[in-house]
Amino acid sequence: MNDDEIAAIIANEAKRRKDRARTAGVLAYLEPAPAAPVGVDINKRFLGSIITSVCGHNRRNQEDQSWRQYGLDKKLATLYNEDNRGKKRSLEKGSSSSSCSQSEDQQRSREEWALRKANSFLAPTEEISQKVDEPIIDDSDEEDKMKKRKEKKLKKKLKKEKKAKRHRQQKLTDSSVDSNSDSE
Repeated sequence: MNDDEIAAIIANEAKRRKDRARTAGVLAYLEPAPAAPVGVDINKRFLGSIITSVCGHNRRNQEDQSWRQYGLDKKLATLYNEDNRGKKRSLEKGSSSSSCSQSEDQQRSREEWALRKANSFLAPTEEISQKVDEPIIDDSDEEDKMKKRKEKKLKKKLKKEKKAKRHRQQKLTDSSVDSNSDSE
């Protein structure tokens, strides 16, 4: 069996599940895959390796693209600042607020860049989830873990507060006993 046949099998299975998902909903994707025909040996390790390397490649490309965009934005900002440099100096003669406004401009450009970068990372995941009609990541387990952690922290905090309260009450009773013994 060659790569083309394996790709055809995978494509047929995906198409079958997609058709089934239209009638049964997303639960069709959760059904176990049918047993492979006798004599067909799918190299799962190879496929997993390919998927992993493609994901890494895509991530590196996106990171490079972000840095290129950041560099272009930075060049654009410097060109803008050079064009407006004479105007600022003529308006601000003798004032030291130019360094302050420059740092504000830098901060603003950093915030804009971070926002663009975040949007560039979110856009592909939204497109993919719309194509598949199901969430990409199942956060239910993670949400359960987070809830358990929060509950555990809350219990620990309440226990600590309770212990501190008992300690304060013990101090008050000890001090009142000491003051009573001193007065006698």
